[in-house]
Amino acid sequence: MRKFELRTYHLRTEEAAINYLPHWVHHIKSLKLFGVETHAFFSAPAAPQDVVAIISFAENADPETVTQEYMKSDAFKKDMSGFDKSQIIGVDTLLLVPGTGSPLA
Repeated sequence: MRKFELRTYHLRTEEAAINYLPHWVHHIKSLKLFGVETHAFFSAPAAPQDVVAIISFAENADPETVTQEYMKSDAFKKDMSGFDKSQIIGVDTLLLVPGTGSPLA
């Protein structure tokens, strides 16, 4: 079974979050090159400076290692072109396990 992860990106401002959200459209394709599937990405009305994504990794993958490799890649650099990465002030990750009967199980 794939390893699911909830990722919350904390940005400096609501404007930075608005500007970052469209970059996830590009991440969908480039993350696939690293075996990562994007299930959804969201703005968060209760926390307008945040962008939230649900992704999954291959069963045997180490999410931290895959993430580090991805962030060093040319694909990631291209995806982030035009966005000031210093606007991302933190990322929280939460490993998720689908419950019995979940559509993602």
